Amino acid sequence: MKKIKILGTGCAKCHKLEENAKAAAAALGLDCEFEKVSNINDIVKFGILAMPGLVVDDKLVSSGKVLSAEDIKKSDRLNSVASRFLSLAWVQICR
Repeated sequence: MKKIKILGTGCAKCHKLEENAKAAAAALGLDCEFEKVSNINDIVKFGILAMPGLVVDDKLVSSGKVLSAEDIKKSDRLNSVASRFLSLAWVQICR
C-alpha cells in the first residue's frame, strides 16, 4: 500500500492536490493511504519552501504547485508500483 501525504495548511490548492492525487491513484488501480499534514513543523521536515506538497512513501514528489491527476500518474513514485503490478498481472494471465 502506498502512503501519500498532502502537505499544506488546508487552502484550496491543498484540497485540489489531494483530489488530483486520489484520482490518479484510482486511475492506476493503486491501493493508497492518504494523510493530510497541516502541522508546519511536520511540513518543514520535508524541506519544502512552498505549499502544497505531495509526498509518496516519504519521498517528496512536488512542492509549490498543484499537479494535475495526469502529471501525478506520470510520477516515477506511482508509476513504478503500477507498472510492477501490471507486469505481475500479465505474468499471471499468461500462465
